[in-house]
Amino acid sequence: MKYAREIMDLMSAYPERNFKMIEIVRHANPNPKSKKERCATHRGVLRVLDTLTEMGRIFKIPSRAGNGGYTLYRWKTTT
Repeated sequence: MKYAREIMDLMSAYPERNFKMIEIVRHANPNPKSKKERCATHRGVLRVLDTLTEMGRIFKIPSRAGNGGYTLYRWKTTT
């Protein structure tokens, strides 16, 4: 889980904010050197988000538009 620390630091700092995938990818790797590196970062971030969702640490909010929309992710607070 290469980007787990970056994702948890970002999302836990703003627990009430919804994040798009692109925002998380840009935070994890702000200056990718190629499209291949950006795609690899995207896959790594997706793995971390799926794991955090399964663990119950984040909410995954699916797109209302279906195809063509985007999923939102939010840190789950324990209160």
